Order: sequence, then structure tokens, then C-alpha cells
Amino acid sequence: MLNKEEVSSIKWLDVCVFKNTGFESVHITLKCDIPERQILDIRTLENVSQALNHTEIELSLACENNGRLIFPLTTRMQNVFKLTIDGCILLNYNSEYINKRFLSTKDTIKSFQISNSIILIDDKYISNMIMTVNDPRRGHTQCFPLQSDNVTTSNITYKFVVSGQKGSVLQDKYLQEFERMNMMKNIQCTYDSLRVFNSIKTSYLGLDTLEHTLQTSRFPVLEVLNVSYNDIKVIPPRLRAWGLYLERLSFLDISHNRISEINVVSDHSHRNVQRISTIDLRYNNISTITKRALKSFLNHRNVIIDIRNNPFLCNCDMKYFVDFINQENNLTSSTISSYHYLKDLRCVQPKLFYGRKIASLTPEDLGCQRLTIKFDITPAITLSVVISITIGIFVFMHRFRKEITIICFTRFHLRLPCRTRTAHPNKMYDAFVAYSEADTAWVLKTLAPRLENPNLERPFRLCLHHRDFILGAPVAANIVSSVENSRHTILVVSEAFLRSEWCLLEFRTALQQSLMEKKRHLIMILLENVHKNHIRNDMKRCIKTLTCVRVEERLFWDRLVYSLSDKVPVPVNV
Repeated sequence: MLNKEEVSSIKWLDVCVFKNTGFESVHITLKCDIPERQILDIRTLENVSQALNHTEIELSLACENNGRLIFPLTTRMQNVFKLTIDGCILLNYNSEYINKRFLSTKDTIKSFQISNSIILIDDKYISNMIMTVNDPRRGHTQCFPLQSDNVTTSNITYKFVVSGQKGSVLQDKYLQEFERMNMMKNIQCTYDSLRVFNSIKTSYLGLDTLEHTLQTSRFPVLEVLNVSYNDIKVIPPRLRAWGLYLERLSFLDISHNRISEINVVSDHSHRNVQRISTIDLRYNNISTITKRALKSFLNHRNVIIDIRNNPFLCNCDMKYFVDFINQENNLTSSTISSYHYLKDLRCVQPKLFYGRKIASLTPEDLGCQRLTIKFDITPAITLSVVISITIGIFVFMHRFRKEITIICFTRFHLRLPCRTRTAHPNKMYDAFVAYSEADTAWVLKTLAPRLENPNLERPFRLCLHHRDFILGAPVAANIVSSVENSRHTILVVSEAFLRSEWCLLEFRTALQQSLMEKKRHLIMILLENVHKNHIRNDMKRCIKTLTCVRVEERLFWDRLVYSLSDKVPVPVNV
């Protein structure tokens, strides 16, 4: 990296060239090549762009051997409709976010591309960042150009200017402050025109900002999302349920990452979407194609998942896949006709089978040994089978006695003898639902419609703060009143829930209500896997002792309905 005394400033006239590429001078390209050891201040181009009214300017900035660019105004330059930066070291990055001139400049950029560049960060940048993101009025200034239809960031590295121990301490302090203050919470970006968003090989100081971006931004018309080459190990929850948040997405590129499992990705095709979407999972660390993954493929009517070029391990775990591929007509059905490529997948491990088609392997090749047991005495076989079946039935009924009780109640309306629970006829609601703003879509589009479905034998009545809180009343008073007037409180637990003070107040109020009523008032739904260190000790005890259901459980809805319903013991005639 160059020191200040080793570089010199240059004027834009020395490195920039105009080119008229349209008719009647309405479209102009301004190309600037910044030499090595030179600095160009992009603000020197502002007078030029302002003077060219009624003109579309395509501004291209390229640096030789990491030439430097002073770049305080990222997203707004008058009359510039396309901004491209390549190979530069960016100084004073976004330093004028709080400048009134920036806020008054019209956002005209339609295409924003920055690649192969280094963004230098100093304490001034950090203080501006903290000031901006903690002010809801200015949170949008951290967004990309809001009018863009194409945003691309590729091979971007963020580095601290200060070197040595001081720089390390500064970086650690910044990261801790970032996490402590949840600095992304006020960054609310709505990209009404964005159709293509590429974020490729972008390292933001080791922080995983992808999930933050998906949670705090809206992309109503986004069609292409490319997050390849980002060292992603697990598909973020928002991308697994992308149909809820990215309704027009047709291509999701998560290739060249480190994903090792094919998560179940919901296509939400019940919305009568006619297009076919593609999820690109090539060049990851997927080694096995499980039965669950294959069933997931079958259930995706409007989504094609591409898993080619992964390091497949050909062992007995792949037997179900081999049997499925080799079974006649499996790849010709309309639901999986787009997966013909599966029969051409090849082994990478072990070396003995490197390059061989997985579908060509036999159970013996895969190391699956078949055990054949022969008995000469038929009665012994029959007796063994009967005993085994009888024992199996008893073991099964004992092992799954609660599940059997739940299924009989929810699906066959059979009330098996159970403990009496005190009814509360005066309660206004069946359940008060406590959830984070980040999980609103799931609650309003999935949970509430399912439980309040009028086709149910007895629809539940839920209390939702978006709908049922008393306007003008204090939030805390609304929470206490809603918990007291509900037979149960449902907590929708997620990382966002654990970070919300209001959500934790709802938890404590519901827990107190459970203790007062001496019954299982509290029901917890684990919406996603949360880090155990983020869970309070009292909540951990509740998860272990009270009703707790996970969304991914097979009997999730049955368990939830069973927990919400009043169950009275069946009278026994003596």
C-alpha cells in the first residue's frame, strides 16, 4: 500500500476522455484511467455532471496497479446513470453520508458496478457509520442506489487504514460495536427497480452481512441474485424461503461456496407462479444426495436445483440415489423431468471410482453388504415374526405414545384419556403471538392463516400486535393485557426475537402468567436454529420443561394445535 508522500493528486482533464455514444448528445461516456501512484477526487467531476443537464452520463473509473480514488459520495451524482469502478483503492468511502448536499442530490444511477477494489476504513468512517445507522432518518443512506436496476460488487475487500496493533484494536472495537448495537437495524432499503443483484467474493471485515441485507431490504422486482464465491457454509433462512421475500426471483446463484447439505428450499408454488426458477448449487461441498434431498426435488414444481460439479462421495449412503436413478420412469415424470442431469453425475471420492457415473455403481461397489439369513424350520420363522411384530407394536406404541395421542386428537378427533386442564371461558383469545418484526411475514402469511382457518372444526382466535393492540396505549400495557386475556402465549423464537427488548418483555410476562395460572400457558416455536449462547438462562429452562416445537418437525402443526386445544378426559362408565 502506498504512503501519502508517494502519491500525487491529478485533475480529471488529465485522465478522463469524453465519448458521445448517443444521438443529439443525450448519452455521453466519460472514461477515466487513473495511473499508478495517482489520486483522483471524484468530487472534481461533480461540476461536469451538473453542467450536462438532460444528458445521461456513463462514468467509468479504472485504476492501474491500485491507483487511488477519493470517493465520498457512493450513490449519488447528478445526471450519472451508470457508474463503474474497477481496480481502485477507495479513500474517504461514504464520508459524506451526513452531508446535506448528498441528501439533496437526486438519485439517478441505474447501474452501479464496483469490482477488484479495496475500501480503506478509518475511525472517521466508523463514527459516520455509527451516526448514520442509528438515525432512522438517514438509514437509507447506507443503501446502494435505490433507483438501480443492476448492482454488482465483485472481489471487494474492506481494510483498516491504521496498521499494527492499533489497527487491530480498532478493528476489534468496531466489530464488537457493530454486533452490540445491531447497526444494521435502521438500514431499511427498498429497491423498487432492482432486477439484478450480484455480490461476488465480497469480504466485509469477516462479518456475515448477507442475512442482514436480506432481512432489512425489500426487493419487489428482483429476478437475479448472485452470491457466489462468498464462503457461505449454510444457506441463509431467508434464501431457503425466498419465495416469501423475493417473489419474482428466477435465478439464485449460490455456487462456488462451501455448502455441504442440500437444505429443503420452499418454492411456494401454491401462489400459481408460472415461471421456472433455478437455484445454482454447483461447486460447493455437497458429497451425498440423501433420500430427503431427492424428495425435495420432487416437491419443487417450479424450481430446478442444480448440484452438478460437487465432490460426491460414492459409498453406501448413495444407494437410495442409485436405486432411484436406475428405476424406470423416475426421471420421465413431469415433476422431475428437468433433473435428467442426475444420471450423469460422477464420483469424486474415493479415488477408485473417480470419474465414474454414480448411477453405474452396484450395491457391492458402494460397500453395501446384503445379509441373507435362512431358516430350515418354518414354525420358528413364523413364531419369530409374530413375536417380533408384537414386541415392535408395544415398543412403537410406548415410544410414540404422545405422538399417537396427538394424531388421534388432531386428525381423527379422538380424545384419548388425558389430564384435565382448567378451561378459561372468559379469555378473549386462544393465544397471544409474540414475534419479532423480522418474522412478520411468516406469522401473517403462514401461522395466522393456518390456525385461524375457518374450515377448522374450531378455528383459533389469535391476538397479533399488528392487528389487535389498542392504538394509543403504551406498548407494555398492551403486552400485559394481551397475555392476561389469552389462554396461551406463543413465542416465535428466532435470532431477531432474542435481540428485541420488546420480545423479551413479552416472554417474561408470559412466563409470569404461566406461574400464576399454574399451567402450561407458554408455547414456544423455534423458527430457526439459534445459537445457545444467545438464549437467556430462564428461556433455556422453559425450552426444556414447557411446550416447545420446531418448525421443521414433521408433526409441527399437529403438536401446535394439540397444545392450543382444551383436552378433557373421556368419561369412563363403571
